[in-house]
Amino acid sequence: MYAVILLFGMSFIKCDAKDDDNGVVDNTSLLEDEFSAEQEEIKGVFAGIEQSLRDGDMDKLISYHAYGP
Repeated sequence: MYAVILLFGMSFIKCDAKDDDNGVVDNTSLLEDEFSAEQEEIKGVFAGIEQSLRDGDMDKLISYHAYGP
C-alpha cells in the first residue's frame, strides 16, 4: 500500500535541471535555445558536402558519412 502511494507521489515530481557528473546544473532547453554555434557547424558541413558534389570529389563526400561527435 505504501509503495503505491510512494510511486503515485513520485509521478508528480518534476525535474527542472539535470546534474552532470561534476555536480554542475545544466539549464539548457532543447526546445527554446537557438544553439547558434552548432547551427553554424552544421551549415559548414552541408556547404562542404555541396562543394564535394560540385567538384565530383567522391572520397571527400564519402568521408562525411563518418561525421559525428
